[in-house]
Amino acid sequence: MMNVLVDAHCHIGKYPDRDGTVKRARAAGIRPIVATSRPSEFRDLIELFGMNADLDIGLGFHPECAGSVYVPTEIEIFNEYVGRARWISEIGLDGLIADSTSSHFGNIPTLDEQVALFRAVLDRAGSGKVYSIHSRGAASLTMDVLDEFSIDHVVLHSFSGTLGEARRAVERGFYFSIHPAMVSTSEGRSIVNWLPIDRMLIETDGPYFAWHDRPIEPSDYREIVAEVSRTRRTDSRDLLDQLGRNYLTLTGVATGSAPVTQVPDDFEG
Repeated sequence: MMNVLVDAHCHIGKYPDRDGTVKRARAAGIRPIVATSRPSEFRDLIELFGMNADLDIGLGFHPECAGSVYVPTEIEIFNEYVGRARWISEIGLDGLIADSTSSHFGNIPTLDEQVALFRAVLDRAGSGKVYSIHSRGAASLTMDVLDEFSIDHVVLHSFSGTLGEARRAVERGFYFSIHPAMVSTSEGRSIVNWLPIDRMLIETDGPYFAWHDRPIEPSDYREIVAEVSRTRRTDSRDLLDQLGRNYLTLTGVATGSAPVTQVPDDFEG
């Protein structure tokens, strides 16, 4: 099978050279799944790139937006464009910013405000989409809310929860997009090593991660795969092949039921 190389989470709209970043990804054979922070960013990128065959632009509403005076306007934009989005990316909860003032909006995205926004987005988008989910510092609550809406086609972006929370996610049929930072800490490596290989995707989260003293790009995808392969002590070619199958399975079941993966017997969470 020809490898399908997909950067499962990156922020094309945040690169100074957006066109160049997409062109380099295309030349490397990488398809970016583009995360957006607000519906207006999705609108702007759709106008810039159109329905580009080289990338999927996700319709997002980052938890940092919760409580902002701009939420009602952004919800209107979300409602207008949700029918055009295959991916909802990124949305979710962030326990670490719940008491902080947003640098972008001047609001304080309390956890209550975040949950209200998360529920509103899930209610409008429904179950026929693929979701890239932010869950930093709030993995259990994030999964509780997803369960309220019976959302199954989920990729947990840059997961930083516990092994127990990872087990719950695997049992729910969720996928994990492995961030390059996850192979640089003992906690991250424990998750990467434990995860069933058929529940893994790879992300760069660019440009929000440094790689070779510059912002990481989707074109660096194969190097991230090599790092994950070394961590798991597996052949990178086999992993590339499996990652392609995982993406096709995830997106192929976007309107059906997610397959069930056996949780590893050696789980200790």
